[in-house]
Amino acid sequence: MEKMNIYILSEVSIDGKITTGTEASSKFFYEYLTTEEMKYIHKKRSHAQAIIVGKRTIDIDNPSLTERFFGNDKLIRIIPSNSLDFDFESTIFQDDNETIIVTKNQNKNHKNVEIIRKNGKKILFIGNDEVDFVKLRDYLDQELHIKEVIVEGGGTINSKLIEADIIDGINIMQFPLIIGGQKAPSMVDGNGFSIDKFPKFHLKSIEVKKNFISIYYEKGKRAKEGCIK
Repeated sequence: MEKMNIYILSEVSIDGKITTGTEASSKFFYEYLTTEEMKYIHKKRSHAQAIIVGKRTIDIDNPSLTERFFGNDKLIRIIPSNSLDFDFESTIFQDDNETIIVTKNQNKNHKNVEIIRKNGKKILFIGNDEVDFVKLRDYLDQELHIKEVIVEGGGTINSKLIEADIIDGINIMQFPLIIGGQKAPSMVDGNGFSIDKFPKFHLKSIEVKKNFISIYYEKGKRAKEGCIK
């Protein structure tokens, strides 16, 4: 049986920052992309059946989370949120694309549950005090039979997914920029990891583009000879 694959795709600066501040958009990275480089990103979306971002990404960037070049119009949007405090004018609530809001069991009587459903979106309750990402992974795999998931969220959700030990790979698109600043989020925030519990990944490939370097790390496997290009 084919194993499910979940990987992070993240644009970062040389110093590992994903934006300039906690409430700032990361869309400025796209200003440096050629059309072919934008297609490179969407090609990765074209292979996935689902895309995960956190609520903060919805609040700040208001993304459409669609694939616009290669015809993958079945990409399911997965949005975990413990609060359900959404702006229902957001793009994800204004179209017909399949969207699943994932939240904790304690929110079953939350006032926004019916609003989400009235907007034609599914709501999934997984986890007691917060979203249980291991159970979410199992649901996507066993119930929806999804085999590839791409994560394009921020430092908080990336941290949660790595802590849950369900990330199989990390694709970093590193731009030749320095952002700096103590308040600028990195690709992985959260509580961090102790030295004896660092999640370990192995370099699988490097691709040099005009405006960025695409670096792919795979969990639990060493890079094969000749894979770096």
